[in-house]
Amino acid sequence: MNAVELAALLTKLKLDHGLMSPAKALEWARAKATELGDPPYFLIEMLRMKKPSARQLSAALDDALGGVDPAPGVRALLGGLCAPLSRNPRLLDKLCAVLARIGDELGPSPPEDLRQLDRFELRLEALAAGRPAAGDSRERVLADLLALLGRFREVLRGTA
Repeated sequence: MNAVELAALLTKLKLDHGLMSPAKALEWARAKATELGDPPYFLIEMLRMKKPSARQLSAALDDALGGVDPAPGVRALLGGLCAPLSRNPRLLDKLCAVLARIGDELGPSPPEDLRQLDRFELRLEALAAGRPAAGDSRERVLADLLALLGRFREVLRGTA
């Protein structure tokens, strides 16, 4: 997978999970098209859309990426979530829900490093139900999630 495909996959994941607005996706497409000079068709297609929805932009990216392994994009997404969560711990519930959905999308046999992405949401649910594991707390879940996300920060290079 080349850097443009990885960046497109990352953008698609962000759109699919409500982590990027259509306006930001178009901004990315515009910048990438300018940078490349001779952009791939999917970027031109995205830029021709008039007030597209996230779903429309995601479909254009999906057409371009058909059959590409999502794991590299998921790793880049995880690395990119570390800094926002560090700055704003109130994102914990939202990001745990996003990770659980991504884990489901990866199917029954994801790569080893992407297994059990749903465990953070399960821990929050146990806390909310008053039956946490011994020593568990929101702060512990946050710290564990930040540790996981931090392992993926290096993947971000080349996806901007």
